[in-house]
Amino acid sequence: MADVFSSVLDPHLAERMAQSVNRVLKPGGFLAWYDFRWRHPLNRAARGISRQQLAAWFPGYAGRLETVTLLPPLARRLGRLTPVVYPWLVRLPFLRGHWLGLLRKPGLLAGGCISR
Repeated sequence: MADVFSSVLDPHLAERMAQSVNRVLKPGGFLAWYDFRWRHPLNRAARGISRQQLAAWFPGYAGRLETVTLLPPLARRLGRLTPVVYPWLVRLPFLRGHWLGLLRKPGLLAGGCISR
């Protein structure tokens, strides 16, 4: 799921989508996740997904979420300095705008919770 749920603004539709993922994913199967952490104030077509929301949609899933990707509005402004400045700025967790994770559906000896 890459930038999927952040593009769904209707909470009921997002819930139904998560239910569909849960229905078709085999017990012990993996869900790869990459999506926005925060809502961009100038982009009304997307929203951020919190760790709590992700855990509510996928209860019992185990895995790790890492913060990745320098905030795109900031990264776009780097211009020719990108190769030099990006590696330093992306080291600062508060400047990372996305979650990246591999979550495992409960079952077949799987279990746990979504962790950091």
